[in-house]
Amino acid sequence: MDEFEEEDIHLLESFLGQKEHKELRRRRLCDLLSWETVAALGSVSVLAAVFYLLRYSHFTDGRPFESKQDPLAVGPPCGPSWTQAEAAGCVYDLLMSAWVAPHCHDADLYRQYVADVNSTFYLDRQQESRVAWDVVLSGRHPDPGLWTDGGFHHLHCAYIWERQHRAYKHAAATGEPMVLDSHCRNDTHTSHCIWWNGRPRAWEIDKPNITRIYPPREPIRCLVDV
Repeated sequence: MDEFEEEDIHLLESFLGQKEHKELRRRRLCDLLSWETVAALGSVSVLAAVFYLLRYSHFTDGRPFESKQDPLAVGPPCGPSWTQAEAAGCVYDLLMSAWVAPHCHDADLYRQYVADVNSTFYLDRQQESRVAWDVVLSGRHPDPGLWTDGGFHHLHCAYIWERQHRAYKHAAATGEPMVLDSHCRNDTHTSHCIWWNGRPRAWEIDKPNITRIYPPREPIRCLVDV
């Protein structure tokens, strides 16, 4: 074997060594890319799952990722007449001008607001038939309802707002489902109260026969968020 053959052999061995080295690097690179691909796909899957939860979940009562479902009605429907409501075991709430299931009645807040009532109530707008306070509180009123001053209307709206606020705050603090009746949840009525309390006028607040008190035409349900 001459020197040229030996050199060719060295070159061949060097070439084969480089080729094996390149093949090893290629395999390592493929393995690395495979793991990076798996990691990337995993990240995409996680992001997709988070997006799905955010898309189909909502934030209520201070608790995130709670599934959006209609509230569950518990207890009897109350009303619309006082005879139906009493027979069902419902409680009359003067500040709501409605009958509610005991589970949905905020007795502590109700007592606070009733203590602030300083109104006179009548069976007629002409103020000829005054109604005794115990009859007013009983809820056993004739179908046309009662009449009183405009200040009571504003007190009623403030009461509805505070009912909403207390129910939300209790649920957020305890993690328990929010319990609130269908009347307090009514968007149309809430919008009315926002408009009314935002535009107080002295003449209507003091007018003794401007506010009519009568129960809602539909039965009130006690609703629990699920």
